[in-house]
Amino acid sequence: MITTCFKGGMGNQMFQYALGRIIAEAKGYKLEISDPDNRGNLLFDQFKNAGGVDGKEVKENTMACAHDLQYLDINAVMGHSGHVLLHGYWQKYYYYTPHADKIRQWFAYDDSQFEKPEPDDVVIHMRLGDQLKPDKIGLPETVQVYIDLLNTIPHKRCILVSDDPSDLFLAPLRALPNVEVKHGSQMADFTMIKCAKRVIISQSTYAWWATFLGTPEQVWAPLTSSQHRCLWKACPAVQDIDLIPLNEKYTIFKI
Repeated sequence: MITTCFKGGMGNQMFQYALGRIIAEAKGYKLEISDPDNRGNLLFDQFKNAGGVDGKEVKENTMACAHDLQYLDINAVMGHSGHVLLHGYWQKYYYYTPHADKIRQWFAYDDSQFEKPEPDDVVIHMRLGDQLKPDKIGLPETVQVYIDLLNTIPHKRCILVSDDPSDLFLAPLRALPNVEVKHGSQMADFTMIKCAKRVIISQSTYAWWATFLGTPEQVWAPLTSSQHRCLWKACPAVQDIDLIPLNEKYTIFKI
């Protein structure tokens, strides 16, 4: 049996669920969800295909992969004959890209009710919340970094999506004449990012999953040289978050 532990918000849970299911299906094991904080509704209420997996129930000889890890030795897990306990975040793009098609099926949802950007729009996602206050973590000192980047991208309209679009931090961006603020439900904003052909994301698992499930032509992603363990780094170590592949679709910019 594979037990995957849920913690954090919807974006974090998507990593935890996806890796647990990838391993469970590969091994023919049952997938069990451990949700001590009762927050699984953040995932399961949105994605109806993200259910359990039936398979062999092996409860002995537990291999505990914990706590709060990003890296997982997949070969060791696949070779283990007993129970596997996954208690981490698992934010490494290369765990998921080989399984993109089936992950998109697991996280499919009806987006027909939500507004979508035009093909020539640029969508900017700005996660503020705990990244802004009490101290800036994963954000530049000012939003000017994003304005300078936007000025290099030809566009007619820029759509700003944020958890707090009225915050003073974003005022210079909101003041641009071609910027429109869109702030709806969690899945309305997710859809706006997912359906964008060109998107500038922040350091947010929510935005990362939206672009992963979509078909963007170009993604701009912020990286940092900070050693803070929760940040996306330009040179990630083994236990660091590593979500931005080096390919023609992704352009990195420093914050």
